[in-house]
Amino acid sequence: MKAFLIGLLFLFVLGFLMCAGIILFPFLMLLVFFLRILIVLALVVFSIWLLGKIVILFFEELRGKTGKREQKGAEMTEKEIGVISHYFGKVSVGIIALNDTLKAGETIHIKGMHDDFTQKVESMQIEHADVKEAKKGDAVGIKVAHPVHEHDKVYRVAA
Repeated sequence: MKAFLIGLLFLFVLGFLMCAGIILFPFLMLLVFFLRILIVLALVVFSIWLLGKIVILFFEELRGKTGKREQKGAEMTEKEIGVISHYFGKVSVGIIALNDTLKAGETIHIKGMHDDFTQKVESMQIEHADVKEAKKGDAVGIKVAHPVHEHDKVYRVAA
């Protein structure tokens, strides 16, 4: 009789575990399915982030992120002389708030988040009057070759 009760108890426990397994199986399958989706989404987001980093590094290497620039074999150095304070798009004029002197004929390098180009200062104006030289503290307007944005740095390029 004791063996019969133990066998019956064993079958009861086994039946309970099977029922619990059958009931829990769909939930476990759903959990595994959602975990797979979560892992795939994480891998996709990571891949996009990594691709963006690689593209940024490639273009930074292509542009050169140093303060020195090479042009026609000669080493060029740059000194920050001001910041773009305003841009008039219709006439392509940038206003530079100077923290050093600037003369007509000098070469400048304008660099910002969206802009990075070098050009020669053909002419400049202060309060609509042509000037050949501007000093520290002046707000000078110059015709720019490309659109610029506020807070772009302006450097004097020296050979």
